[in-house]
Amino acid sequence: MQDTPTPTPLPVADLARLFSAPDPPPFALVRRHPHDGSAGDPFDVYIGTMHTVRRVTDLPSGPPRPGGGPHALAVLPYRCLAERGLDCRDDGTPVRVLRIRRWHTADTAALTAALAAVRPGGDLRWEEAGFDDTDEEYAGRVRDLLAHEVAHTGLHVLIRRDFTARLPCHGAAAVGELFGRLSAAEHGAHWTFAVHTGGPRGAALAGASPQGHVGVERGRVVMHPMCGTLRLPPGGLPAAEDLAAFLRDRKETEELGAVVDAELAMLCRVTTGDVRLEGPGLRPLARVLHTECRISGTAALDVRHTLAGTLFAATAVGRPFAEACSVIARRGPSGRGYYGGSIALLGHDASGGEQVDTAVLIRTFELSGRGTVKLSVGATVGPRSVPADEAAETRAKASALLSVFESTAATAPGDTAAGRRRADPGPGDPVPHDAPAGRDTPAAAQGDGASGGRTRGHRRTGPRSTAPVDPAAWPSVSAELDRRRALLSAHWRGRSRPAAGRLPAARCCSSTRGARRRRRSPSCCADSAAPSRCGPPSTWPTRPGCALGTPWRPTPGPAQLTSRSPRSGSVPGTR
Repeated sequence: MQDTPTPTPLPVADLARLFSAPDPPPFALVRRHPHDGSAGDPFDVYIGTMHTVRRVTDLPSGPPRPGGGPHALAVLPYRCLAERGLDCRDDGTPVRVLRIRRWHTADTAALTAALAAVRPGGDLRWEEAGFDDTDEEYAGRVRDLLAHEVAHTGLHVLIRRDFTARLPCHGAAAVGELFGRLSAAEHGAHWTFAVHTGGPRGAALAGASPQGHVGVERGRVVMHPMCGTLRLPPGGLPAAEDLAAFLRDRKETEELGAVVDAELAMLCRVTTGDVRLEGPGLRPLARVLHTECRISGTAALDVRHTLAGTLFAATAVGRPFAEACSVIARRGPSGRGYYGGSIALLGHDASGGEQVDTAVLIRTFELSGRGTVKLSVGATVGPRSVPADEAAETRAKASALLSVFESTAATAPGDTAAGRRRADPGPGDPVPHDAPAGRDTPAAAQGDGASGGRTRGHRRTGPRSTAPVDPAAWPSVSAELDRRRALLSAHWRGRSRPAAGRLPAARCCSSTRGARRRRRSPSCCADSAAPSRCGPPSTWPTRPGCALGTPWRPTPGPAQLTSRSPRSGSVPGTR
């Protein structure tokens, strides 16, 4: 196989041959960052050889390409947390690495033409589909967790549930078609991707992840803590007053603050200083909307050790981080596989410096070579959680991805999976076309209804759009974003804060040779006139001396984290 060091357009015929080959090579289709959904939207096609490694630090470091570019795509399972000494179930899920030998580009029009040549019917059908537990059972798990783990500790932890199905027609073409449908369904995703391990019965991952985790570029480490979920109403975006109410929600404010806290602790492990905190901003997707921040600092390690030191996003685990890992290991129904892990693209920039870009492995299908499909989704359970709302949130997160099957979905009349239990759909929850009653299938756009505090009543909607929301058009939303920034700023500076909407205690510590070393927070200031930040973080405006971008300059010796929360004390956030 001849190496292709720079990207070249991939003809439709070659893309069709890749999908139709009886023994296809390992490949990946990757569209990074939000796009507009047009036929000319480009994506990358990586073709190479698939390998496995034992540890994240064993990932390859290839020589720089002329002009820069990627040399490897790695898929890191959740069990890699053991490398940090954290509790997790070792389910044997491999750390896979695609060594990139050929690098091409294609667009949506080429993908559509190639798939039409290979699969004229566009057939993507599922059978025996549904959640592996009922909404009532999931809510019961949440209720038990609240009573025995969360009530006395203030813990936040993400509890997952699995949607499983069988794809009679699977293989490289099905993976390509799934990638195309996910791209059309989620324009706002941080990454849309599909990775096939090669061969006639190769496994695959295909997803539309809303969140980047850690990146290294031009000597800086960047992370994207994201938390807080608003279920969008049918047919469009929420009313301005609904979005403002969501931003005022104390539970959502505390969740985002705790995630920022945990990921700043990770960032301090792999940086030398000049730490910046920006946000929060909004990340709108097809069926839900999230709040997110952007944090960054000067890189202290190479990209492999940076990846190893930041396993994994607190959004997909919980906080305090170590305690959440222990709860997941004890109470999870099984090993997590790739759910909550990362997909990482490693390479070099034009000057030869190392760089990496990642996405969190959430909203991702795992496809086996036997045709089984699993989609794991979860909700963050905290002190203010309502069990029924958390169950509804998992359905909302799953619904956008599962809608890619709706036009051709067909479910077998009988459930042959041994021991599998399916729930009856809730009131107003439509099932996929041709699916018989009794399957626990996520609702379509209207399926999450008005139940749950985070649906906000949906008083007014517009046409559906996955383009970034512009809060500047909604003064109440802009004001709430400014208020949230002021809370974060006051929290990290250790200043006194308003009583309403108070953030949780800042508790990030790390352990070095058994001694706990406490870290100081970045110094940020708030400016009520700061421009609203919305959409992808790369589009957030910057201003000289802007509120949430003031650099932190560490003092010699162990730095101290200041917190004036009424709940004093330090609880390990990382190990």
